[in-house]
Amino acid sequence: MWGIIYKKDEGITPHTHHPHTYSFSYYVNAPKGSSPLVFPTSGHKIKPKTGQLVICESRLLHEVPKAKVDDRCIIAGCFSVV
Repeated sequence: MWGIIYKKDEGITPHTHHPHTYSFSYYVNAPKGSSPLVFPTSGHKIKPKTGQLVICESRLLHEVPKAKVDDRCIIAGCFSVV
């Protein structure tokens, strides 16, 4: 588990969390104009909302485009199911 505070012009390049089973992002703060969570393979985008929890399969490629605003804050992590 880890935390990230995005400042303007910061983002995360496409990646996965393999070999874990699931990954999550909990949006502690999602100011208006915050960058979405993007799944480039499918083109699906999730617009963040404060208090929202997103869980996805860790094998899915995902990214966060460069921020246009400060202080998008998440707690993220991965877990595996045996």
